[in-house]
Amino acid sequence: MSTRSFRKNQSEIHESNNEPEIIDVNIVKPQKSNLETIDLDRQPQTNDIRSTDYNLNRINLKNDVENIESKNVNIKSNKIDALRHKQKGFFRKFVLPVITVLGVIILIISIVLGVAGYNVLTELSKISSGNTNGQNIFTDLVKINPFSNAEDEVSKLQGGSTGRINILLLGYGGEGHDGGLLTDSQLIISIFPKTKKVATINIPRDTYVSDNGAYKKMNSVYADAENKQKGTGANRVVKILENDLNTKIHYWATIDFKGFKKMIDIVGGVDIYVRNSFTDYEYPLGETYQYMYPAPSFIQGNTRMDGEKALIYARSRHAAGVEGGDFARSLRQREVITAMVKKGLDTGLISNPDKLRQLIATLSENLNTNLSFSEIFSLGKIFKDYNLTQNISSWTLSDDGVILCPQNNPDTGYILTYCDGSYFGSKTISSSKNLLQKNFENVLDVALMKKLDETDVAIVSNKSKVLSTLSSALKSYKSTAVLTNNQFSEITLSQNPEITIYYTDPESIEVYNYLSNQNIGLVIKKGDKFPENKTLPKSLSKAKIVYWIE
Repeated sequence: MSTRSFRKNQSEIHESNNEPEIIDVNIVKPQKSNLETIDLDRQPQTNDIRSTDYNLNRINLKNDVENIESKNVNIKSNKIDALRHKQKGFFRKFVLPVITVLGVIILIISIVLGVAGYNVLTELSKISSGNTNGQNIFTDLVKINPFSNAEDEVSKLQGGSTGRINILLLGYGGEGHDGGLLTDSQLIISIFPKTKKVATINIPRDTYVSDNGAYKKMNSVYADAENKQKGTGANRVVKILENDLNTKIHYWATIDFKGFKKMIDIVGGVDIYVRNSFTDYEYPLGETYQYMYPAPSFIQGNTRMDGEKALIYARSRHAAGVEGGDFARSLRQREVITAMVKKGLDTGLISNPDKLRQLIATLSENLNTNLSFSEIFSLGKIFKDYNLTQNISSWTLSDDGVILCPQNNPDTGYILTYCDGSYFGSKTISSSKNLLQKNFENVLDVALMKKLDETDVAIVSNKSKVLSTLSSALKSYKSTAVLTNNQFSEITLSQNPEITIYYTDPESIEVYNYLSNQNIGLVIKKGDKFPENKTLPKSLSKAKIVYWIE
């Protein structure tokens, strides 16, 4: 292609439409002629006779190439702009509406969850309204660490550093009950984190106390304080108990009967072993001053109880026989509370959103405590690994004539006072109070000895000498009788009899472990659960601990 024709082609391009097609343009570079190659950068020689024309052609050709390159860039730029315009249209037409809808959905979900979360936290803040640390539940939440271990949580609780955490639980009737604020139970729960043991101490409702110089039953202390100033009742009971027990009660919680029933129903009821059959013909019927009809009855054996039935079982105290009175009732209350806590842990209540929602709604209406939400979380964390079937003990102050003695007061009827004549809440030096403080301090040992006395222990043997030696040794630990049988002919005799100790009921494992570790001058082998291939004599069928000699 000649230089002239090339320039002509370029001129035609320049004269074309201002809106070229969006096409790829390849720059056509000058090619060699038949005579010579044109070097655009070559400097002509001074002796070249065509230097002037040559320079002109070279400059014009170079400008044309630059114009083509510039045009190519413009064409590519137009193509990119067109593509961008097309993409913007697609984004505005399709993508932006989708993002907007998703954003609205996410916003709605966030608002719903936020409101639900706020409502849940608000309900929980009602529960811990007795907390006096000057913080609300929202600021308290930052203390919660879901990845911490139980030991870390213990250190966050009052009493955790001393190895004993005391919580007072007060139960009262509430609306619809005669004397709705009178406390039906005063139960101290002591938690021992190092040994993972729990002890409950029941203070009888008829205990006579001096409340700022006014003498009254224990069950009216809370009611009188609440009637004077709402929210002060629990702290008043705490102050009296701390004085007489010489201890610190770190936390308290109050719950009415309606909340008690609902809580048991939420966990699906509780399984209770009724020790003795009984009927209460004087069980109160609300505020009517009448008795429930038909009278509530309970049959010995395993029983599934809903909230209503469990409440009656825990409150009854007018039955004939061993199940009548305040002391049998306190033991039943401990059984129900333990069963309820165990059922809540076994059913994974915390991981069930519906039951958790119901529980929160129930607690906000019927329970109050000075525990903060983070402290409630800490307690739940440390309780998770506790074996409440084996490691919970109970001790009830009784009218046994050792610490408390029964009296008849002309104004209040049956009351319990210290056996030395002093009263709860008084500043008087009292030998009975000193004994109470000592027993409270060593409550695990006291409760164990009490449980040992209440546990039927049997010795099965027909070798009278070994039986007599073992029975005598056990009497130094157990004040109640030891069941024996020396007519069991199926036992094989030997010159060196083998003695094995068993338990028949898991609730007696603590007694079993205690007796197994006592040195009574005989070699005794631990056999754990009583084997199915052995049979107890009928007269010993109620035994919880069995010494088997063969």
